[in-house]
Parts: sequence; C-alpha cells; structure tokens
Amino acid sequence: MSRNNLNSPFTEKKYHVRLYKQGKHWVAMGVTLATLAGISFTVGDTASAAETNTGDTTPTVSENTSPADSNTATLRTTSSTPAPTPAKPTDAAISNNQSDTPSANPVTTPDAQVQIVTTTDTTGKASTDPSHTGANTLSTTVTGNQVQDNFSTGGSRRGPDGFTPIGTDKNHPVEELKSPSIDASGFAILADPTYKNIQDPNEKYVEDGAVVANGAVNFNTNFHLNATVNVKWDPSMNDWLGGDGMAVSFQPVNTETALLKGVQGSGMGLVANQPGTISYIISTNALGNSPQNKAKSPNWVIYPSGSDTTQATGDVFDTGIKVPQGGTTGEISYTFDVSYTADSKELTTNIFKDSQLVHTFNQTITNDQIGQNYVLGISASTADSMALYTAKINSYTYVPANAQLTIKSNAGFEQTGIVGTPGQVIAFYNAGTPAPTTDLDGNLVSVAYTVPTVPGSSLLAPVFKTLTAGGVNVVTLNYKVDDQKINVQFVDNDGNSLGEVQLTGPSDGNVDYQPVFDLQQSLLAKGYTLVGPNKFNLKGNGNDLIHATKTFDQDTSTTPTYVVVLSKVNNVKVTATIVPVGADGQPIPNTTPITVHDFPGTDEPVPVIPGYTTTTQKVTIPATPDGVIPVLYTRDSSTGTGVDNPPTGPSEQPTTPTGPTDTTPVPTDTTTDTPQQTVTTPQTTTESDQDSTPGSGTSSTTSHGTAMTGSQSATSGSATTTQPNTAAPSQFSSGTQSGTIQSNQLPQTNEQAEQVKSASILGMIMLSLLSLFGISKKRSDVK
Repeated sequence: MSRNNLNSPFTEKKYHVRLYKQGKHWVAMGVTLATLAGISFTVGDTASAAETNTGDTTPTVSENTSPADSNTATLRTTSSTPAPTPAKPTDAAISNNQSDTPSANPVTTPDAQVQIVTTTDTTGKASTDPSHTGANTLSTTVTGNQVQDNFSTGGSRRGPDGFTPIGTDKNHPVEELKSPSIDASGFAILADPTYKNIQDPNEKYVEDGAVVANGAVNFNTNFHLNATVNVKWDPSMNDWLGGDGMAVSFQPVNTETALLKGVQGSGMGLVANQPGTISYIISTNALGNSPQNKAKSPNWVIYPSGSDTTQATGDVFDTGIKVPQGGTTGEISYTFDVSYTADSKELTTNIFKDSQLVHTFNQTITNDQIGQNYVLGISASTADSMALYTAKINSYTYVPANAQLTIKSNAGFEQTGIVGTPGQVIAFYNAGTPAPTTDLDGNLVSVAYTVPTVPGSSLLAPVFKTLTAGGVNVVTLNYKVDDQKINVQFVDNDGNSLGEVQLTGPSDGNVDYQPVFDLQQSLLAKGYTLVGPNKFNLKGNGNDLIHATKTFDQDTSTTPTYVVVLSKVNNVKVTATIVPVGADGQPIPNTTPITVHDFPGTDEPVPVIPGYTTTTQKVTIPATPDGVIPVLYTRDSSTGTGVDNPPTGPSEQPTTPTGPTDTTPVPTDTTTDTPQQTVTTPQTTTESDQDSTPGSGTSSTTSHGTAMTGSQSATSGSATTTQPNTAAPSQFSSGTQSGTIQSNQLPQTNEQAEQVKSASILGMIMLSLLSLFGISKKRSDVK
C-alpha cells in the first residue's frame, strides 16, 4: 500500500482499510472507506455548523431598513441593547369586512404614527372622499317614494335552540325566513304572525323586524323625523296576543348591525349594550321587564330609554289602552314627531294620537354623544306573544353625517378620525402588488391604499371595507408573518450545478436543513466528496453552510444563498445485485441473484437461465450503493424443462451451464455396492478473480454472465458438488429453493429422495449381514 493512500486528503487523522484478494495480489478498500469517512465527517460538521453558529456574528435586521427601491437590508451585529423592532404579527388577514379586533395586541413601534389616509377635506380631517366630506354638506328630506331608497329593512327570528337569533335582510337572505320590506309610500310590515306563503308553507316571518335609515346623524346639525307606528291583534294570531312592543331609536351602530342584531322579546329589537343609545319604547310590559324600574301598568306604556329597555330614563306615559287579552281584538297607533336643535343640543319628541298631542319627552344631548354617528331605526319585537306590527316613515329631514373610519393593525400602528362617504368601498393592499379594482363581491373599489411595510410580514390578501353611515367603521390590517427563503446550491469544482434546495419558513423561525443534508448525502453516495482545509489541501472546497444561520431573518427583499463545492471521486466502486424475475415481478425459483462490484455506469452481462429468455443483454450499475437490478425473463414455450422444472428421468442429459465451469471430482465412500451419483451445480462468481490452490481439487475461474441453473442429473461415477461462491441475499432465498446446494446434500426431487432411501436400506442390510458373519466366525474360533 502506498503512503499516498494512507495519507489521503479525504480523511483527517485515522485511515482504516480492509484487505481483500484480487487475482494473486492483496489490495485495500481505502478509497471507499475514505469516501464513507468523508460522508460521516461532512454531514456531522455541517449539521454542527447549522446548529451552533448563532453567536454575535449572526446578522439581524436593523430598525433602519433600506429604502424601498433597494434590494438589500441594513444589517447589524447583536449588541447588549438591541434596538426595538416592529411587533411580530401572527394571524392571517381576513380579506373582506373582517372583525374590528386585531389578531394581536398592538405594540408601539418606531412607525406607530404612520398615516395611511393622508388626503384631507375642508375641515382638515383625513378623508377618503375629500370633495364630498367637510362642512358644506346640505340637508336632505326623505319622503314618499324616496323612503325606499334611503331606508333598509331586515330582522331576525329565534334559531333552532329557541334563543339565538338568525338575522336576515336583502343582502343576507335566509332560507324559509321572510324579511320585512318597505313599499313606495314608506310603509313597512315589521312583524306578521298571519303571514302565509303558498309556494313555501314552511317560510315564516321574522319575529323582530326593523326599518333603518341608510344615512346617519351626528348631532352636529339639526334634523327632524315624523313616523307613525301601529299594532293590531286578533284571536286568529295566537292565544297570547300583543307581542312585546316597539322602539323608535337612534343607535351608534351601522345600518346592517341595526337590522341583523336586534334582541327579541323585551329587547324591542334594539342592539344591546350600545352606550349612548336614545330610544322611545312602546310596550305591553308583558313580563314586567319593560320597564322594571317603574310600577307595572295593565295598559300600553311609552317611555324613554337606552339600549337596556328594562330601564326607563324618564317619565312613563300610560296610554290608557288595555294590554291585549286572549280572545280580544284591538289596535293602537301613535305618531312620533322628533326634532333636534344643534345650537341648544335639545332633542324634543312629541307623541300624537289621532293628530292630538298626548305627550312630550325632552332630552339634552351630551358632549359624548355629539360627533358620533347614529342611525335612526324603528323596530318591533314579538316572540310567543304575537301581533301585527307596522311602521310608516312620513318624512325625515337631516344632514347626512360623514362615515367614520378607524384603521387598526396587529403590527403596532393605528389611525383614527378618518371620514368618508357612506357606501364607499375602501381597499388596502401590499406595496409592490397591483391595486385591487373590485372587492370580493364584485363591487367597484372607490379608493385603494398601500399599507405600511412591516419587515418580514405582509397582508395575506387585500382587505376591503364598505363604509356605512352609523357608528365607526373599523378595519383591522392583520399582517401575517411572511415565509422567508434560504437557497443552498451544490456545484462541482468547475461551477456546474449539482442541485439546489430552497428552504422556507416564517421570520425568526428555526431553519430545517434536513433537505440540504439529504441532497448532500445523495451526492456523496454518487462519488462526490466535501474536502475541508487540511495539510494536503490548504484551501479546500468552499462550504458556505458553515456560515448558515439557525433562524430565518425578517428581510423579504433578499434571499440568502449558500454555495457548497463538491469534488468528484472517480475510483469508488459500488455493489449491485442482478435479480432474475418473472412476469409477476417475483424472483424466478431455483435461481441465485448475481452480485457485482464495479464503478457506476459499468455495463454487466445478465445471466443465462435455462428455459428462459430475456431481451435485456446488459445492465448498468447504478450510482446508489447496494442497488437491486431486476431483469425480466420470459419462460420458453418450446420446452417444458428449466430451472424451475428440471428433468427427472435418469436418461436425461445434465444441463450444461453457458460459460466456463470446472467440476473436479471429489473422492467419495466406495465401501458400498450402490450406484454412485454425480450432481452438477452451477458456479456463480463475482467480478473479482479467484486463485487456484494446488491439491485443493478446484481450479481458477473467472466468469461474467455465468449460467444459472438448479437442474441435477444422476450418472455413474463419483459424486461431485461444485458450490457457487456468492450466496443469494436473504430477501430472495426465503420461500424458494436456491441454486446453491450444500456439500453432500442431494437436490430436493422425489426420485432422488427414493434413491437415497433405497441406498440407505441396502447399506443397513449389508451392515447387518457383516455383523452376523463376524459373530459367527468368532464363535467358530472359540470352539
């Protein structure tokens, strides 16, 4: 063995070899072991580098990011007092009119004062529609057939659990649930226990109905409302009559919420828990809950309240009209005339019956209420107690309030006090992506805004918000942590690509380098090696993985790329197994797989199998170690014998394998008179040569493409057994008779078994006769 082999650059300190004989010379498996050592050291060192190089030199994104047109990020090394970084968003964005709550608590960041909407109207407020918002908005009067265009209807009914309401309106239809409607005169049916649908007998009317203005008031300007409410009942409706009552109200919610979220029963169809609500309740006080803080009356009552209808906020007007009893028929009707004067902040509500003023409520609007957007609504509520409730908007004069918008985020910024026009469709999208032109429902976008850039995060999809008049429109920009990328490239010494792996994961998430190790291992198995610096190669191959980070960064503008250089080792042999298989894909019985050991890409001839043919003449050794190469054989139709069906008669000639074989006789026991048998089996060799040993009774053979057979023949003469030098792998010998026959072991055929049996019996008889002959002779001598 040469000193150069012992000091191979593929190893570092120790070099283990295994000697084997090739022809008449002993050689060492040094190259293969060096390659395997390189695999072990390379994978181990690379993994260690990936896991441990996380010290002060690990780059992190600075708070000062690069300009938008730059493709690089400003990096800094970790210090004892790191600069603050933006909050890390966690949840995905919702793409259309999502909830008002951010997915994570906002945290103050250096960019917390960001302004998304920068255009302003004549009052100096940030506005999504500056030409239509401001102080010059004119009042409008809605009456007659204009009511249909300026008011909406909807309602709800108790669900299957008997409590949870299911809401419906024209934009949210519900099967088998009839929503209220409003006609050209401004008349709306809010609850109708007599409703029948011939086409759909299962359809039912809502229990809580409402008619709500599309525009809002904010108590900064005067307004005036005139509306009439009516309740009718008769025995055909139910045993329990009257329902719960009605409400004329101003609530700080949007129109859709007012229509769909009303509370049944004594809730009077109002949206619960809305501070600042102004309402006037017309009640039967059926269960003593409306109101609770006043003496119960047997008559219909009217009183001022808030969103909690159990509490009267002023005096209670007793109408003197008896609450409906079972079997009775009746009706009540009142007109509400509501006026607000902005200068005095006084809200005056006059109640008329048959054109006669019967009661007046006065209320002063507080500073907390002024400036908020309120929608006017008239609602009715029934449940187990029933009645027919209707309302008619006679006239409504008001100055439509601007829509109010607040932008929140889970990345630490917020913008409030934005105004716009009710009905506007606002879009928010990531910078660098096309601005959306329609929302998810196909509505045209009025204005679109790019959102602030948060390193390592972005919106999952554009976010849309349709501005409504009442309340405050809140849009939440929920950023999602982006999937960062890392590229690892493998090249040879000439720079040719051997493969590439792209790793992805969230910012600050751990990097899983296993796919890189898998690709590297497959390249090492093909004869490549990763050689690091050593005394034989001071430079060594480049391995950028020693600088790989343990976690992904937050910079989406650049993708870190690590390059690994591998050298090809050209003298690495691999072992492969050629397995003859039949049409069913299973190994052919009585055949032994051939094991070959040579360089990848070397062609090897396939074995010849008696009784079978194959169209494959040669196979190529794969690069993968210990590969299995199945070769398909087809049974010859011209003959009935073969390895899996050997001849059985003594007159059959032995099958002679194709290729050189040597069957030297071995001395056998000749003490019996039984016929002697000759059993011939094939010799199977690997690609290495074999030496002949004087006096051994065997000769040197070299074979590629040795014939494989399991047939045997019985002839007179000495018994001879020539064994193959390569045993079949265990996975191909289980359950089949191998072509390898052990010494002094007859093939497993019925005829040969009978011959063995006959010879054994004859031998026993001869032995018995000889024993008797010896005993008799001894007795004669004694005498």
